[in-house]
Amino acid sequence: GKCTNYFSNIGVAEFKLETGNLKKGDTIIVNGPTTGVVETVVDEIRFEFESVEEGFKGERISVSVHEKIRRSDKLYKYVDAKGIKQNR
Repeated sequence: GKCTNYFSNIGVAEFKLETGNLKKGDTIIVNGPTTGVVETVVDEIRFEFESVEEGFKGERISVSVHEKIRRSDKLYKYVDAKGIKQNR
C-alpha cells in the first residue's frame, strides 16, 4: 500500500491498500527515503472511522504507528516465506 496521510498529533497513518488485505496482528514494514524502515504490528485497523478486523484491497485504512510516517511511504505486509506456495 501507499501512505496517503499521517496524523502526527495522534500517531496514525492512513494507507491505501493496493495489492492485498491487512488484518489485525499482521506485521507491517513502512519504507520511505526519509522515513527509512519502520516495522510494527497492526493492533487496530479503522475504515471510515469504524474499527474493523481486516482492510481490503482498494480501501483507505488507518493504523497507529509509533514513528513518523510520510506521504508516499510504502506499506508492506511481512509474509512468512514458508506459507507461500512455490511454483516450480
